[in-house]
Amino acid sequence: MPTLVHPRRSAYDPFGEPVERPGHRDAMPDGYRARNLGVALFWGLALLILAGRVHFAAHAAVPSAAIERPAPALTR
Repeated sequence: MPTLVHPRRSAYDPFGEPVERPGHRDAMPDGYRARNLGVALFWGLALLILAGRVHFAAHAAVPSAAIERPAPALTR
């Protein structure tokens, strides 16, 4: 059975010395949760806008009878 080299996350100060964090949780920090939520919202909104553009572009390509102008009558 392999052993873990770093069984828990540790923090380091600017000089590379390990720092013990009081009340350290093994759960994901709130900053990561907020970032992941922001990424999910960004890509969800991007896909929604893309789907809307594709949807409305397909409707714009089909000419509507109300928009078409009748051909001018030929008179001599």
